[in-house]
Amino acid sequence: MDRYDYLLNLRNASTALLVGDISAVELCKLSLDRIRQHASLNVFINVDDDGALKQARDYDSSSPEHKRTLPLGGIPIAIKDNIHVAGLPNTAGTPALNAFVPQHDAPAVAALRAAGAVIVGKTHLHELALGVSGYNSAFNSNEFTGTRNARNTAHIAGGSSSGSAVAVASMMVPLALGTDTAGSIRLPAALNGCVGYRPSLGRYATEGITPTSPSRDTIGPLASNVVDVVKIDSLLRPNATPPASFKGPIRLGVVNEFWESSSSEVMAACQAALIRIEKSGIQLVDVSLKNVAKLAPKCGGPIVMHEHLTALTQYLLAYDIGVSYSDIQKSIASPDIKKLLDAFIAPQLIPNLAGELEALYPIYQQAVTHWCPAMLHDYQTVSAQHELHGFIFPTVGVLAPEATQASSNAASFEMLASNVNPGSCVGLPGISLPVGIGSHNLAIGMEIDVLPGKDDLLFIIASKVEQALGFAKGFD
Repeated sequence: MDRYDYLLNLRNASTALLVGDISAVELCKLSLDRIRQHASLNVFINVDDDGALKQARDYDSSSPEHKRTLPLGGIPIAIKDNIHVAGLPNTAGTPALNAFVPQHDAPAVAALRAAGAVIVGKTHLHELALGVSGYNSAFNSNEFTGTRNARNTAHIAGGSSSGSAVAVASMMVPLALGTDTAGSIRLPAALNGCVGYRPSLGRYATEGITPTSPSRDTIGPLASNVVDVVKIDSLLRPNATPPASFKGPIRLGVVNEFWESSSSEVMAACQAALIRIEKSGIQLVDVSLKNVAKLAPKCGGPIVMHEHLTALTQYLLAYDIGVSYSDIQKSIASPDIKKLLDAFIAPQLIPNLAGELEALYPIYQQAVTHWCPAMLHDYQTVSAQHELHGFIFPTVGVLAPEATQASSNAASFEMLASNVNPGSCVGLPGISLPVGIGSHNLAIGMEIDVLPGKDDLLFIIASKVEQALGFAKGFD
């Protein structure tokens, strides 16, 4: 482990900065050097060398008293390129928005900047955040197409927060912000080997985000451990309090349906993790979520496809970008997203079981008024019946596929997103933790979900699971 590897997590970096073991400028240069060395991975769309170094110098020149008031003082962070950062382009991973430069930070970015964070740049994503492979044909190096996996460049990073996950997992920055609509933080966190957290809807402000599906969009952090995620959570919420202590054994439901499609390697790693988790005193209960498994595939697509057209159109007008939805549609770089917009989203059509196209809106209405409530009821009923505090399952049932255009097709989407999408449909907070390494050096993750609004309980559970797995000290 070299010096910078030790500074991967916020706690170590903050301590080193405060005691003078390293300056913010030195840490920032180390981060920028890492980014340059791995430019071929397509992790960043824009890197702000000058701006980052200025922020670092400002921190170094401040008084010791002022430094102690900054929870993220001097810490390099990366921001997904659909979250506004003042003065930097906000492309949302699509060519038509390359010239749009927001004048103001999104509230989440402003909060981290006020805490002293050094913003080094904007990370790559699946185009318009509408996919889960990260195989974006826009903004690429000459060597590779799409953001590549932190552990094996022949494989995808996952998405849509692909760059943010790789930036953390490959030790370019200790922390990154992403967005999650159908699994876009948790999925790439699992495939690259870091921690990714999707909060309950409404926990953080969502202004200043290029929208995908407003009823499901959230901001969330990616980090190397749960403690750092909790730290960021406290900064993104006004008047936040630390998670309370928890008395009594934790009970987690092992969701049968979310294990059925797992590969043998993922199954073996996750079952080994369950053994360690159970030995730590956490109680595991086999449960079934039949309605969730049945209805989730019917809910995700219609909700996103219906809301995206209206939300993105309104966003373009609200920020006076001078680009229409049609302009974006015409300049789409990725074949999968072009097909999605041209065939389904723009005309507001969706294929039925027979493969015929039908009007999208009635399906959307059915999803939001009947299917999603039925799914949430299933979660609540099973949770009450078994006295559960949460649910646990493989975040992604397979190892990261090879990086080809096929990784973005419909079958691949379903395979990658099948476990992360259900909770997204009903607003469950969830966190993905690394649990092992499979063949080709690829990461494997497990997710913990809790009922809406119980994020603090999620942090307690995740910290205890992380400690049981031996990856971090956690907190009491």
